[in-house]
Amino acid sequence: MWEVNSILSVSGFLIHLLVASALGYAIGFERQWTKHQAGTVTSMMVVVGSFAFTAFAFLLADAGNADLTRIPGQIVTGIGFLGAGVILKEGGTVRGLTTAATIWAAAAVGILACLDNMLFAVAVAGALVLLHLFFHPLSVWIDKNRRHAKTRYDHDDDDTDE
Repeated sequence: MWEVNSILSVSGFLIHLLVASALGYAIGFERQWTKHQAGTVTSMMVVVGSFAFTAFAFLLADAGNADLTRIPGQIVTGIGFLGAGVILKEGGTVRGLTTAATIWAAAAVGILACLDNMLFAVAVAGALVLLHLFFHPLSVWIDKNRRHAKTRYDHDDDDTDE
């Protein structure tokens, strides 16, 4: 059901590209809706770019000229540099880690979209969206409540640990 034309055919390439674009949009939509960095356009570009590079590897491998793992390996490294660019340190706070991780994981969706069975790409994209929708608010709630709770290190009146 989820297996479509091979990426080596023009129709298969276009179908895979369309699915990759839609998955990138889905990932970016949540980020943009919640007013975070790297919205729909950025996510789509990362997914489609990683898809295109990986598809190129498939085309070269079909001609007997490439190792399929080399280009995706370079994508992971290159996306790390892009992700590093969105991480900001403001005083004692570091911002942008979730955005950087999302960009990195979006690249994986693009790579997976090159497989004949695109259910893998759909599953990872769905997991990313669900993580943001359900676990990000939980993380914010934990941080908010942690700041108001006293820990054993907040007490200055007694140094009984020595």
